[in-house]
Amino acid sequence: MPPRPTSSAQSTRECLDADAAFDALLPPWAQKASHVHWTPAAVASRAAELLVRDSQTRILDIGSGVGKFCHIGSAANNAWFVGVEQREELVEIARDIGLRLGHVRTRFINGDAFLIDWNEFDGIYLYNPFLENVPEFADGLPGQIHRSSERYLAEVEATCIKLHELEPGARVATYHGFGGPMPQGLERIHAELIGTDVLEIWRRLA
Repeated sequence: MPPRPTSSAQSTRECLDADAAFDALLPPWAQKASHVHWTPAAVASRAAELLVRDSQTRILDIGSGVGKFCHIGSAANNAWFVGVEQREELVEIARDIGLRLGHVRTRFINGDAFLIDWNEFDGIYLYNPFLENVPEFADGLPGQIHRSSERYLAEVEATCIKLHELEPGARVATYHGFGGPMPQGLERIHAELIGTDVLEIWRRLA
């Protein structure tokens, strides 16, 4: 007998359950930041599905926070997920969750995303990672991180350069964008409305 199709209502409930289950792994202050800073489960699952090609695929999450995208992607796909995050407290949480869940294909780096070679990866994930430079969106996040509109613009510009330098065939997933226009040389190959915005997949042309 063929499987019964999953209704949209059932799918929504499952995603809400997944969000609640992940939030339960977080300390209270990180749970409060969830609706603004951590990727919704439905988006994380779909973005990972569209970025992963095979078990050797390597995905880099820019501004990975508590690691939600990487952990959900790793749970559903036999690929490698690396998150880079400037806030040490968030990296420690992401690593702890990985140990608790037994995820051996996730890794989290505490550092500057622009010091990493993005061409070591097959795909890049961007969930508006620089928005925390806008003061009203950084409330509740730990650490003394310098924030300013100048830094926001500088990081958006640096991202444009990094994306322009990607090797042909590399894919980029954006959700709520990254603050700037996608540079020339990347074509949009997929777009779908999900949650509160459009999930877009881009591919670097030869």
